[in-house]
Amino acid sequence: MPDLAHDLPEGWLCPDLGVRVRSVITSSVGPNDVADFNLAFHAGKTANTARHRAGLKHSLGAHRVQWLKQAHGARCVAIERAELPGEKAVADAMWTREQGIGLAILTADCLPVLLASGDGSCVAVAHAGWQGLARGVLAETIATLPVAARDLVAFVGPAISGAVYEVGEDVWSQFPSRFAGPHSDPAKRYLDLIGIARAQLGSLGVMRIEGGDLCTYRDDAYYSHRRWLQTGGVCGRFASVIMRL
Repeated sequence: MPDLAHDLPEGWLCPDLGVRVRSVITSSVGPNDVADFNLAFHAGKTANTARHRAGLKHSLGAHRVQWLKQAHGARCVAIERAELPGEKAVADAMWTREQGIGLAILTADCLPVLLASGDGSCVAVAHAGWQGLARGVLAETIATLPVAARDLVAFVGPAISGAVYEVGEDVWSQFPSRFAGPHSDPAKRYLDLIGIARAQLGSLGVMRIEGGDLCTYRDDAYYSHRRWLQTGGVCGRFASVIMRL
């Protein structure tokens, strides 16, 4: 299998979640400096998405990569060796004990969370936007896993930061006021998704939580739906993938 720690494209991350686990978070740049490395079929320019996904599978060294039809909910599904067809599994999180299956979610401001047991016996990934966090996607994912939360390591991937994530009262009211971004006032509300996720993981018993320091809006290496809304154009999606070795 390739060593992802070397020669990663610009913006790609390779979180260390254990010796029996491989993980990668892509960016808008692909292998061989391919621009607009969109991995979604439902957003952005999709003509090359199938080829991009094949390139990701090769870079990861996976037997296959499993995708979901994400719905901003809390459902977590188990992935077995028998492949789920395409993206027909409607869920926002998944886990597996199987080796060589990359579990992938797509984001462009929402929060990707990678999870692995300390012994590498199972891995999981969750798509946690504000709706997923409000609906308990992290709690549902951890409750589904066959290991205790204290035995997990979590990595919080790139997402829009509380300094720039302005929200309306409908979103603001879903969370305690302590998760206000640094510039919040009565006229403008900013929400700290990353802080919410870290707090939820900690309250669920996860003791080792890493990442959470990259903002998709401010870092042009990553797709950002909010940034694209303001600047125009189309916005693709980057992937966060985890796999048992």
